[in-house]
Amino acid sequence: MISKKRKFLIVGAGWAGKTFAESLVNDAPKGFCFEIIGFLDDKKDEIDNLNFPVLNTSNKIVETAIEYGASEIIIAITHERKDHVLEQVVACYENGLVVHQMPDIYSEIFKKVPINHIDHHWVVPALKPPKRGLNEIFISAIDYTVCLLLIIFVYFPLFPFIALGIKLSSPGPIYFLQKRVGMYGKRFTIIKFRTMMDKARSNGASWTTENDSRITFLGKFMRKFRIDELPQLINVFKGEMALIGPRPEALDLVSKYKREIPFYEYRYLVKPGITGWAQVVYKNTCSIEGALIKLQYDLYWIKNRSICLCMKIILKTVRVSVTGFGSV
Repeated sequence: MISKKRKFLIVGAGWAGKTFAESLVNDAPKGFCFEIIGFLDDKKDEIDNLNFPVLNTSNKIVETAIEYGASEIIIAITHERKDHVLEQVVACYENGLVVHQMPDIYSEIFKKVPINHIDHHWVVPALKPPKRGLNEIFISAIDYTVCLLLIIFVYFPLFPFIALGIKLSSPGPIYFLQKRVGMYGKRFTIIKFRTMMDKARSNGASWTTENDSRITFLGKFMRKFRIDELPQLINVFKGEMALIGPRPEALDLVSKYKREIPFYEYRYLVKPGITGWAQVVYKNTCSIEGALIKLQYDLYWIKNRSICLCMKIILKTVRVSVTGFGSV
């Protein structure tokens, strides 16, 4: 089935508008059918170096959309809105045109929140703690049901072999315990199978790099198939984690991220997870830039938590765990 072409008219040719247009051209999802009609901007005669024309000023949204056949209007003005733009938005609705805020349509298409193009005026109403409604009850039920099945049919049968392998591969404990940051900033102790040499993190938390010399031979295998994550099922039953959510980070890294990444604290509106949207769609990262990208996916999960998205994440996680390839 061929999808209907979506024809966008972008109001605002500044940073936000150009970002949206460039992202569509360069990174639009496969099969997404679109056309960018052009821009509207009050500095029409001063703007150049755009891949699409500036057709008019922002006080002529409706007539320009009708003239050029646009079906959707993207409001991408980064400065304080003017009254005439709000009046034009009302007129768009009256003429059957669909109007989007740039961050909303960006999130819809790319399944992540454009952190660099939002402010607290957008974040506060969009991101809030989940209400204890039917949706949340079902998600919690999925959490505990899947975790119980994994404990009975995976964790318990594999434990003797994993424990023996860890003991034979290097001296030290079977489990790796570390303080992490959970929902609302509450600290808890995460439980994982040890994959590194004992006391590898004695100098504090640090990023794990590719071919990290601290990782044991067995540890590499367990990380590849995510076996080391299994003990976190205990954290889920203790109420400290969920099956799905943002990855819980170590205290040292959280302090760094909060200083350097905007809106990082909003990921603590929900419980951290063993797996999550960021983990299944983006690679493992060991940089501030990578952490920022993962946060965009985490915020998308917080804003769009649903049973459908939950099941999609679980299926992607199963694929990664079985094949050993992909994210998570």
